Amino acid sequence: MRRRTGIFGKLAAATIFSLALIALLPAQTKAESIQETVPQTVKQRSLLDEVDTVSDKVDLLQRSGHLDFGEISLTKLSPTRASIFGTTQAYHTCPTLELDLYVDQYNTKTGNWKQWRYWEFSENNVDSLTRSLEIIVQSGYYYSVRGYHSCIHGDVQETAETITDGLYIGITDKPVN
Repeated sequence: MRRRTGIFGKLAAATIFSLALIALLPAQTKAESIQETVPQTVKQRSLLDEVDTVSDKVDLLQRSGHLDFGEISLTKLSPTRASIFGTTQAYHTCPTLELDLYVDQYNTKTGNWKQWRYWEFSENNVDSLTRSLEIIVQSGYYYSVRGYHSCIHGDVQETAETITDGLYIGITDKPVN
């Protein structure tokens, strides 16, 4: 007995095959795309040893329609703990506000920053989005925080990026090599 496969059966098989292919392809997250572009394009980060807090704030130079400012900070709490803070502020209630926080770790051997951890936050129908996190870090490294701030209002998306200098967090005075 021969089984007939109509147009719907072939379409279903093609759809299942396409979905399986998509699942196997590596997905690039927003975090990965920002990691590739932000550290190289925003600014050169200084490495600071004798401070406990680093921060950055971006005010939009020209008044935008929705996004007011973005702000981030990194504070050393102990040789193995830090606090990160970020806020995205709009001029008025927006349908969607986003705040993404990325912690980068400095490699003294290569002289490069690598993304170490990240968090993405989003809220609807608010004019401000603020988050504060206490994190455990590896002692003996420089850390920096990057922020991605966004307001989505209809078809308009306004964004801003922030980045702190590198803050040494460790027990000793020398970074791990």
